[in-house]
Amino acid sequence: GQDGGFAIVFETAVLNDLLRLETATYYYQLALWGDVNYYDHSAPAQTPSPEVADYEEKLITASQSFLEGGGPASIEAALEPITYLSTTHKHRGFREEREVRIVMLRPQPELISLAREKGEPRQVRPVRFREKNGVMIPYIEILGPNLGIEHSKLPIKRIIVGPHIDRDRRRESLQNLLQKLSIDSTVLTSSIPYLGR
Repeated sequence: GQDGGFAIVFETAVLNDLLRLETATYYYQLALWGDVNYYDHSAPAQTPSPEVADYEEKLITASQSFLEGGGPASIEAALEPITYLSTTHKHRGFREEREVRIVMLRPQPELISLAREKGEPRQVRPVRFREKNGVMIPYIEILGPNLGIEHSKLPIKRIIVGPHIDRDRRRESLQNLLQKLSIDSTVLTSSIPYLGR
C-alpha cells in the first residue's frame, strides 16, 4: 500500500472455506483464488505449474477452435483461461510479496438472465462504488455476515504495519480498531526501516 501500508495474514484454511461458501451462496461467472505465479520473461523457458499448464492448454484449444470457425462457444471457452492467466501472473521482481489473489467475476446481465432461465437460484452481488481521485470505481463486496453463518468475520491471523514514521501509533490505533470489532489478531510492525522522503 501507499505510505507504508499494511500486510494482512489470513488463516488460509478458514478463508478457503469462506470463499467456497461465497460461491455456493452467490452466483459468479468465474471465481478463482490461489497463488500468484512470478515469471522472468527474459530467462530461459520455465516449467509452468500443472494448473498454469492446464489453463495454457485450454487457451490454445479454444483459440484453435475459434480460428477453425468454432464461433461464440470457443470464445466462451477461452474466458476462464484468459482471466486466470492474466490475473495470476507477475514479474519475478515482485516474488517476495508471495501474493495470493482472489478473482471474482460478476456475471453480465445477459448471462444472469440465461442462468435464471436454467434455474440458477443464487443471488448476484450488487455493484458498489467508491471514489478515488474524483473517479467512481466499481467493486463488489464479498464474504461478510450475509453468508448465512453466525461468525463469518475474516480469519485474520496477524497484521504487519509497514515502514512509516508513525508506525507505532499506527499499530496502537489498529489494535484498538480490532478490539472494537472483536477480531482477535496480532499486530506487528515491519522490521524494514523507514527511509522517509
